[in-house]
Amino acid sequence: MLATLRTVTAPHELTFAEAIDVIEIDGDHFRGRYPGWNGYPRVFGGVVLAQAISAAVATVEGPKVPNSLHGVFLRPATPGDTAELHVERVRDGRSFSTRQVTSVVGGKETSRFVVSFRAPEVSGGYQLAMGSAQAPTGRPTSPDQLPFEVIELGSSGPSPDGTYEWTRRAWIRSVARMAPTPGFQTAALAYASDITMMAFQPGAELVDDDSGDASLDHALWFHRPSDLRDWHLFELRCVSISSACSTVQGTIHAADGRLVASMAQELLIRPNLAGTIVRAEGRWTPEQGPA
Repeated sequence: MLATLRTVTAPHELTFAEAIDVIEIDGDHFRGRYPGWNGYPRVFGGVVLAQAISAAVATVEGPKVPNSLHGVFLRPATPGDTAELHVERVRDGRSFSTRQVTSVVGGKETSRFVVSFRAPEVSGGYQLAMGSAQAPTGRPTSPDQLPFEVIELGSSGPSPDGTYEWTRRAWIRSVARMAPTPGFQTAALAYASDITMMAFQPGAELVDDDSGDASLDHALWFHRPSDLRDWHLFELRCVSISSACSTVQGTIHAADGRLVASMAQELLIRPNLAGTIVRAEGRWTPEQGPA
């Protein structure tokens, strides 16, 4: 039996900046609000990632900038929820600082992330080249009405042995108002790194089923600064599916070829057989004024 569809109301009045930023309560305690843009009854993980970055950035002084994020999603949250974010100052050194950010909703811990900061240094350089891809032309879409435009390029298609070189390629860019500060841009990049769509399932464009997915963890490395109001190529590949879990790796390149970030994520995949698929009617509304 196929799953049935139910629609619920979800809040969507927040701007992008309001959704990914946090408000200081006292000391190292912050508050964040969850929007309902993605059309699903649980909060989009990119919002959780972005808020963890924003809270950590607020506790680090000087020239240090985020260089990585690692952590787990422990429980789902609901659009409209208020999250309390607690930052632990794990370490402050001359070159590196480390923060642990815990999100709590309704008295229960929903996520825990470690954010590493480092002071910029001059060094040699190397990066994986951006794969050959058609320019970002054509009419973009906004998947699930998120504040990013997307131009899908599809998958590589299966090799003779059945594997895929990449399971999704897409051009992405923000269409929301964005502050030029490094902290905001990094939080926005963390948000974008979770727009993985169906990359976790090779050949997903050829499959018509009711499988559901939920992020279990997320790792993200920030390599070079960039402005997400410009087009970036997001390339993802599924590296393994076993025991109802899919592991995905990805890279984000600026249009000029610079490798901006790389990520890895594990997702739980289970069929919604005879269950109910819930869609929320909240949608992101394009913001007025200059970006």
